[in-house]
Amino acid sequence: MKEKNRTILMCMYARTVGGAELQFVELANYLSQRNQVRLLCLGGYGALQGFDLSPSIDLKVYPYIPGSKWGVLSALAKAWWENFFHSYDACISTGITTNQLAWLICVGRKHVRLVSMQTVSDFLRRRTLNRMVLRRFDILIAGANDIRDYLVNEEQKPERIRVVHNWVDFCRRIPVATRSEMRLRLGVSPESLVVGCIGRLHPQKGQLYLLRAFPAILKNVPNAFLLLVGDGDERESLKREAVLLGVSGRVAFPGILAGQDYVDAINSIDIYVQPSVFEGLPRTLLDAMYLEKPIVATEVNGNREAIVDGVNGLLVEEKNIDSLALAICRLIHDRALQARLARCAHESAVELFDMEKQLARIESLVVA
Repeated sequence: MKEKNRTILMCMYARTVGGAELQFVELANYLSQRNQVRLLCLGGYGALQGFDLSPSIDLKVYPYIPGSKWGVLSALAKAWWENFFHSYDACISTGITTNQLAWLICVGRKHVRLVSMQTVSDFLRRRTLNRMVLRRFDILIAGANDIRDYLVNEEQKPERIRVVHNWVDFCRRIPVATRSEMRLRLGVSPESLVVGCIGRLHPQKGQLYLLRAFPAILKNVPNAFLLLVGDGDERESLKREAVLLGVSGRVAFPGILAGQDYVDAINSIDIYVQPSVFEGLPRTLLDAMYLEKPIVATEVNGNREAIVDGVNGLLVEEKNIDSLALAICRLIHDRALQARLARCAHESAVELFDMEKQLARIESLVVA
């Protein structure tokens, strides 16, 4: 058995599944090979769905009912109390609330190395408080160069910031079901031209703009079908929008897909779209690149870090419905362009976003 070098507390918001959450759990598994890891999951078990968590990890979950103020406060208080009196060499957190919780658990312990994983270039709320909390961390790991620049603009010292790009465990990205089999399971005709997007159903991810672009796509390509995989607060409003647009019969909302179903769902898509309003470096985009999907993405921060317009995908202005529809239709009708962009996307993913390299860099920062 390998010797355990450090005792590490890892804090994450885990009610829902997203790229940042999956990445954090992969990091926990990697660190547990040589360290004693306690994984604190605030909000629930969602991020662990379909994930093979290492049995050596000490898992602590603190669920609460969404929207319940007292439920949130009770879970936070319990998480603080049950972890404050333990001894840690390092603490890693990701997300606004869990950054604050990690700091409160480790406050006053100068020997504990505090590390925050920054996955988006925007503090959506409590900006002043977040700026103050992050100043107490030893290292801020930015998942993209744009996030590093944002942190500097938020008055974080550049010498504490390290850029480690988001990654994908490409060994787990091997399709099993055929495209036709997976489409039938998702309620999609095998003969359809599938335009797809995978991610939280949240305003940040921009599914609304893709949905509003779809009538123009459908007019141009009558057998087109839109697949919006994921779940979130916008699910019902997006469904209503599909009805208002008259396309509800050509749109599917299969919910969250994890593990092999997630991989097979990406593989079943013909044109992958990342319509985000802002991003860190979305893992679903990297997965689509690796699986050789022709890609249309918005020209925002993290997307630009992975996609070079005309080289390994097409970039369009965010929130621009007409440009989004035109780019998707262009790809649909140009098979040679599809093949060239998809091949280059795969090569870029393998070269730049390999998991093993990135995780080794993070471990060196955590145990330094």
